[in-house]
Amino acid sequence: MSNSSTERIVVQLIKKIHTLHTGDKLPPSRQLVNEFHASPVTIQKALSELVARGLIETRPGVGTFVLAPRPTKLADVQWQTSPLGLIPETLQSTHSPLDHNEKYLIPLNNGYPEKSLHPQTLIRTALRTASTDPTSFIAPQPQGTPELREWFARQAASTHQSGTPGPSQEDVIITPGSQPALGTLLRSVVGTGNPIIMESPTYWGAIHAARRAHLRITPLNTGTTGPNPADLDRAFTSTGAKVFYAQPSYANPTGRSWSHDTAQEILDVVHKHHAFIIEDDWAHDFGFSGSSCPLHIYDEKGCVIYIRSLSKTLSPAMRVAGIIAQGPVKERIYTDIRDHNLFVSPLLQNAALRAVTAPQWHTHLKKLQQDLHTRSKILITAINELSPDIHIEAIPHGGLNLWTRIPDHINASHLVQQCATQNVGIADGKAWFPAESPGQYLRMNFAGCTPELFSQAISIVQENIDGLKGM
Repeated sequence: MSNSSTERIVVQLIKKIHTLHTGDKLPPSRQLVNEFHASPVTIQKALSELVARGLIETRPGVGTFVLAPRPTKLADVQWQTSPLGLIPETLQSTHSPLDHNEKYLIPLNNGYPEKSLHPQTLIRTALRTASTDPTSFIAPQPQGTPELREWFARQAASTHQSGTPGPSQEDVIITPGSQPALGTLLRSVVGTGNPIIMESPTYWGAIHAARRAHLRITPLNTGTTGPNPADLDRAFTSTGAKVFYAQPSYANPTGRSWSHDTAQEILDVVHKHHAFIIEDDWAHDFGFSGSSCPLHIYDEKGCVIYIRSLSKTLSPAMRVAGIIAQGPVKERIYTDIRDHNLFVSPLLQNAALRAVTAPQWHTHLKKLQQDLHTRSKILITAINELSPDIHIEAIPHGGLNLWTRIPDHINASHLVQQCATQNVGIADGKAWFPAESPGQYLRMNFAGCTPELFSQAISIVQENIDGLKGM
């Protein structure tokens, strides 16, 4: 109910109902039209709202009557405590940067671009067009619609530089976003309880998914050009792990990309140990310096399992991603996806395909990348000018985030809580470390709110740092 006239009439009718008794009859609609100087349609909308709230009932040909108040007794659910037992370790409350973003006036802890950065007209057109396609309303192949799988394959093959022809449609599986894709890969390729190597810091959602699968995580420090290949070699040898999870391009949270030399050396190490690397290309469309490092383009032996999502580029409403894998591992992944997800909505798949193949798509991407670069520079400038205590760890080459460090004697968790009381959301960097955090870090998202608010936000953060210095 959004019509202001309807809302006003509903409020007045509720007041009237409170003066009546159960079973009393409301005035007829014609009388209400005259009383409120409203159209019959508006009166009917107001009455329908009251019916939905359980305040009145309509009896055709008889009238509208007041219902008895609904009982206010709460459901007794205390019995559930005994059968549920202790909370499993993997389900215990953990911090998520997605929690409660909506409550902040300035959500620098957001995980998604704000809606002004999404191609809203393009999305609406794609959804309308897809809704007229009969295939949008029948169950698709579990691995995804052939057309969307072909698009993902072409995108990957167009940059392939190894001696092989690159992936084909048969190597692609469509998933409902990259987070379910990660869960699938950790279950089907790593296997419950087995070891996995992960960059540190890295995407918090991958860390959570690994813990849910009871995996034994070995963190691997990553520097300005990526992880040290020798460290990865030792980690494979000491743990027996057969999978390395990484974000070679515009990593979350740092925004850094591996160097191409590092990428080649990392692949050599992975080949040596007959292992897999999960390449999470989450920020494929968010580069603004041309320094991405797509690892899969060098893969000749099928050791790279590649994930690319469209959700952040298009819209949170378009939860669509693709997994690309070659060889027997693809069949194992497919079996897990089929059993857990069945299939992705064909309407969303068709809409996503229409969006990314529309003439406006490349124009949108170019503008998006320019806007993200501008926003990153505005946030960096605000920090440099207003906060002597926030150190920028890395100038991002792409992505959505700025990775920063504060003095070690300032507790990042306390700072986050203090800023929240002033409607500024920032994220405690601890969530991005698979093990202990080596310092006090903050991740700030420059895409989640209007950049005009960045200076205000940084001023508030610095004020709270100053307030915590004496504690």
